[in-house]
Amino acid sequence: MIAAFSQSFKVVAEEEGISNPSSYFLGQDTVFTTSFASESDLTFFIAKEFSIEESIVPGDLKKIDSIHQVLNETKSLVIPKSDLLKFLGFSVTTPVPKIVISQTISLEPKKKTQDVVLEVNKGDSFSMIYKLEGGFLNNIGAAAYIEVLLNQVRVVRSLTSKRGKVVKLDFVAQESGEVKISFRNIGFLKEQGNLEVFVTPKKEIIELKQIRIPVQKKETVNAVVGDTLYQRIIDETVLLNHRANLRGSSIYQKELEFSSDQELLGFAFFYYPIKDKDNLQVFRRESYREDPLEDFALKELQGKSFTYLPEYSILSLDFSLQDSNRNSFWANGNSLQSRDWQVSPNSKKNYAFFFLSEPAREKEIQLKFSNLSDLYEVEIGLQLIALSIKKFSIKQEVEITGYEEYIQLTLR
Repeated sequence: MIAAFSQSFKVVAEEEGISNPSSYFLGQDTVFTTSFASESDLTFFIAKEFSIEESIVPGDLKKIDSIHQVLNETKSLVIPKSDLLKFLGFSVTTPVPKIVISQTISLEPKKKTQDVVLEVNKGDSFSMIYKLEGGFLNNIGAAAYIEVLLNQVRVVRSLTSKRGKVVKLDFVAQESGEVKISFRNIGFLKEQGNLEVFVTPKKEIIELKQIRIPVQKKETVNAVVGDTLYQRIIDETVLLNHRANLRGSSIYQKELEFSSDQELLGFAFFYYPIKDKDNLQVFRRESYREDPLEDFALKELQGKSFTYLPEYSILSLDFSLQDSNRNSFWANGNSLQSRDWQVSPNSKKNYAFFFLSEPAREKEIQLKFSNLSDLYEVEIGLQLIALSIKKFSIKQEVEITGYEEYIQLTLR
């Protein structure tokens, strides 16, 4: 297929500046294929394709005639789709009969036979003329028996009634194959004549195939990129007195408002007994961020690799998170239904990551710790960070795949 393309494409390659047509058509994709039994059908198709409603002059008529001639001679031509306009009014060359056999047939008496064989294509018109030579012997007696077979199936036959006559047999080949003309002398005298066979090729139909060629192009575009920002909202030690201690407080409560020029993605918290501050064991295969809580939050956001912080359960500690409508969405390690906040799968009782169902610029939450013990105080380290994304536009050169459309015209 590519070889055929490259041969026919030479006609337009010089104009398009393409030095290697074969490589140019690698990866071609056929959009559709259709056929036209007549030139008028092709003209109607072109007019409809280009929305032509009135007669137009397609351009340089000498050049157009030359392209038409190339198609009639090579039987296949590839052109840019825009050049299809040049085939308005295209005519397929009218087939001309060609003599394929011209020879003398000599038949001896008594069942002497002679066969002549040739090849034909489906749709070809076949015409045979057999003329007996003149002379005394050829002017008396019965004629020869003539039979024409196509692929061993009889098509036509003739038995002449008088010598000296011309026998004509015609038919159109319904299939391609071998034609055999069989002569048999059924008389007592020698018979001799001249045989001529003409074949007229069928009128070719026009096949049109639309082809898309992928073309790689580089373009400079405005690309929006994002940079993840980490904001440490809380990093402190929280002392919760027992409830019997009237001097201190057994409750730690704080309202947080996430408000910035960036889009908020989520937040993460982590609390632990303060006595273990210098002995916190973090488990991770690789580090995206040096800070353990930031590393945990980023991996939860991306959903891969994962970092595991140390787990703690402080029995007397009650901890909850509420949204701006004072609806709790987290209570002592249990996720509650929330319209805005979703908890990541690897969250634990004392550390968790919450992400927004949809990015937002402003959100409020309230966190609350309560010491339920009447005897012991609780001292914890508390960290809370917010993740947001800063978006900005950059000029970026990208390689994109475009398509160029071509038409392959074939005469069959």
